[in-house]
Amino acid sequence: MRWALENSVAGSVIGCVTLVLAVGTVVSFTCPLWWWLLPAEYAVNPGLYRVDSWPAAAVTPLVGLVYLSLYLALVPRSALWHSRLAHRTLLQRGDHGLLARITQITASRDDALEVHRTELQRIERDLHDGTQNRLVAVRVHLGLLERILAEDPERAWGLLETTKDAADEALRELRHVVRSIYPPLLADRGLASAVSSLAARCALPCSVEADGLGRAPVAVETAAYFVVAEALTNVHKHSNGSQASVILTKTAGSVLVRVTDDGHGGADEHAGSGLAGLRRRVASVEGTLNISSPADGPTTVEARFPCAY
Repeated sequence: MRWALENSVAGSVIGCVTLVLAVGTVVSFTCPLWWWLLPAEYAVNPGLYRVDSWPAAAVTPLVGLVYLSLYLALVPRSALWHSRLAHRTLLQRGDHGLLARITQITASRDDALEVHRTELQRIERDLHDGTQNRLVAVRVHLGLLERILAEDPERAWGLLETTKDAADEALRELRHVVRSIYPPLLADRGLASAVSSLAARCALPCSVEADGLGRAPVAVETAAYFVVAEALTNVHKHSNGSQASVILTKTAGSVLVRVTDDGHGGADEHAGSGLAGLRRRVASVEGTLNISSPADGPTTVEARFPCAY
């Protein structure tokens, strides 16, 4: 209701000013062409004087320049002022912030769903290509063992050892899949210990700094852990570096994760190095990801996760 009142007043005033200046400009510039066609009692008054002769009509284009100058000076400013009035009146209660927040949450939800779908596909692929094949091999060996156990015990013992090895390998594959879903060490001892364990298993020498980090929300710790895991995997596969470092820092209302290597750089987010999926994972918890990878290195992956301790 307030906007309806303000718009009716402001719009009427601005509209009248615009119309008067536009009509005055047209009349003043064209007056010499048609003033003499009007009867004397209808003489044109384009400005502050009466056009009733040719000398007076010849001066009207100068008046038109004044109208045109006022039009160019006032009308755009009036339109800008009108738009600001509308913005201030209609959005003064913070609705624009709410809309921006809804947009951000919607994007985060879409990223979370995409990360969830990708994780399910990865788990299904790992189980199908790894653990399932190992278990099938165990089942085949057990079938063969059943057939030859009575006929050739010596050979059966050898096959039994092979079956045990296949079962152990299947168990290792299964443990790897379980750790990739949610590492038990991350749940028990927190992000710092989980990342230290991850660095210890890294193919390259990797240092970890995580003094005074403390515990963070589960979603933040999980996302931060997989940022480090994916970044170290990329260092091993793509950077040709000799060492890496991980820094975990707690700041006011956020957790900062920084992974740096001494490789050749040139990491491309669109080249299938896993960085695009990493960005979606970070965005799913409303975090931000910055990647610095000049052509000659080094590469730095920095993720910041908002959280309240």
